[in-house]
Amino acid sequence: MANALEVLQGLRSLKCYDISTHFQTNMPQFSGNPPLYIVPDARTYEKHNYYCQVLIMGEHSGPHIDAPAHIIPGGKYIDEYAADYFIAPYKKYAFDTFDPRAGEYLGMDKIKELEERDGFTLEEGDIVLLQFGWHVYALPDENDEAKRAYYDQNSPGLTDEVMQYFVDRKVKAVGADNTNCAIPKKDGKFLQMPPPDHEKYFLPNGILIMENFGNMTPAPATGIFVAIPLPIDKGSGCPVRPLLFA
Repeated sequence: MANALEVLQGLRSLKCYDISTHFQTNMPQFSGNPPLYIVPDARTYEKHNYYCQVLIMGEHSGPHIDAPAHIIPGGKYIDEYAADYFIAPYKKYAFDTFDPRAGEYLGMDKIKELEERDGFTLEEGDIVLLQFGWHVYALPDENDEAKRAYYDQNSPGLTDEVMQYFVDRKVKAVGADNTNCAIPKKDGKFLQMPPPDHEKYFLPNGILIMENFGNMTPAPATGIFVAIPLPIDKGSGCPVRPLLFA
């Protein structure tokens, strides 16, 4: 069995891909969630002899994890998960290969095509990453309100068959580079309500949901996923900084 130093050396031999997004005031996210505010002068060198900001945000700000309790009454809270729960193999589906459109459903034909092309099979305990390429629409500094809102108001998604496939494979979590994971959205409207990824397939089956990931394109299709949530008391979720090692 490898010792801790050997494991660390092995990890350092891999390339790290940071798929987070920058935490800033008015960062793009699901419009129904509380926004993130940063008070930059809460403590200043001039007045207090040190610098410290205050963050005001919801549990689902930026790249984050949804715990079952977010939707399911009596579901597990984020602080009930072990710290290493989100260190696991990942399998990435590069759906942006197909140039998906807002409101488009991606089915099992695309799943099988990507698995064959990238040479992987989905195993129990894996973390699924959905690379729609939607991070390009996250524009926090855009002055045009319509362009800034497009990221949240529109997205491709998955068919029910694909979501059931993930359930059957007993994956740990599903993460995406959009605000609403697996349900297609167009012009501000979900094409299925209530969202079946949150309320039927994923959270009720102990598959956690992760959203608002950044650019996953440079990362290989398989590797190691790492994201450690804070143990927020009775937390419905938690922002994280997701990393891929491959």
